[in-house]
Amino acid sequence: LLSKESALTFLAVVPVTLYFFTAKRARPILTASLPLLAGTVLYFLMRFHAIGGLVGMDVEGLDNPVDSVFLASDGLADRISTGLHLLGKYLFLLILPYRLIYHYTGQLSLVGFDHPAVLLTAVLVVVSVVCVARGYRARGLVSFVIAYFFITYSIVSNIPVVIVGQAMAERYLYAPSLGFCLLAAVGLERLGRIRKGPRAGDRVRTTLVNALIVLVLIGYSARAVARAAQWRDTYTLVSHDILYAPQNPHMVKHLNVAATRRLEEEKNPARKTALLEETHRLLEPSLRIHEAEPRTSGYLGAVVYNALANVDRESGRLGEALSNYNKAVALDPTNYRGFLHRGMILDEFGEYDRAIESYRLAIAINEDYDTAYYNLGNTYTRTGDYPAAIDAFESAIAANPDYAKAFANLGIVLRHTGDATRAEAMIREAIRLDPALAGQLQ
Repeated sequence: LLSKESALTFLAVVPVTLYFFTAKRARPILTASLPLLAGTVLYFLMRFHAIGGLVGMDVEGLDNPVDSVFLASDGLADRISTGLHLLGKYLFLLILPYRLIYHYTGQLSLVGFDHPAVLLTAVLVVVSVVCVARGYRARGLVSFVIAYFFITYSIVSNIPVVIVGQAMAERYLYAPSLGFCLLAAVGLERLGRIRKGPRAGDRVRTTLVNALIVLVLIGYSARAVARAAQWRDTYTLVSHDILYAPQNPHMVKHLNVAATRRLEEEKNPARKTALLEETHRLLEPSLRIHEAEPRTSGYLGAVVYNALANVDRESGRLGEALSNYNKAVALDPTNYRGFLHRGMILDEFGEYDRAIESYRLAIAINEDYDTAYYNLGNTYTRTGDYPAAIDAFESAIAANPDYAKAFANLGIVLRHTGDATRAEAMIREAIRLDPALAGQLQ
């Protein structure tokens, strides 16, 4: 439970499993499940203590309806119909796992009960309930498999009490997919079952069923291996999936972060250049979507321009980077990192007043932004405004007491002001935090 909330469903899965696969009656099963109930209660108490409530998602902080399409619903009816629609999508992907993506934001919309897929899924749900009810007393395997699927799926269905922060994701089917696989196995077994007494065509049917099983195993195994390779690391996953979802702002952000990390790790200049070019190419479809519909895709545009600016900055195209940062912060005035990076470029251009203004805007959004204070201190140092630089470095240290470079630069500025005693104290602290600075500060 502490690592995966979906384990809550096993509070129902365990007793249901005991019922279907043992001869025990209800009371012994419930008694055996009491430790699970106690653990669940303890978990909720810990959760309440840690986050001040049972639900940790800050609905107000989500970009409605970017993060979860259910936040735009008018009521339970919309949630049920849209939930059924997503269930239908999941079932389709289980049968035909084509164009899987890890994040479906921007590809979903609210649908009503008049949608054909919703009606079809509703019929499947009713049939499933009937199957479970008919096989319940006989403790049939099909009834258990269907019950298992819906119990484990319930926590991510968005239909009960809680809206999941991300409406749809392939990883949500990790546990429910076991029920689907078991149901498929049962179906294939019964399809190939030979009744008592030989009949004409039994051998042909058995051969065909066995061939079908082999094809299913080969096909699904190949798909699983291929998809696992795409999950190798964040950049590989995002660079693949964004091809199918360029309108997804979260993928753009994830691509930006993953590319930045890979650039930091890559030492070969040629491979760095190739990575920057590839990232730029992957961002172009998202940019075209924003440029085609700027009024309805502002959030997407903000993250695309921010990502393009980072690529341009790493590529040395500072003019293009500055232009893209300006566009990014214009679309998203809360983008404090964008203001920081814009300030850094203005610093390089020698436009210190504009750089200071940009850092101040970043700090106004995030008052504990230690990097912005640090850069602000450096800019004030370049302009010779040592009192302002000292104040900025002290603010950086207050926000991050382990910021070795802030201690170092504060010490250097204090030397310039003639405060040798305090300067040496700051420099000693910088070296204590980061011994590698010793050679630069002696």
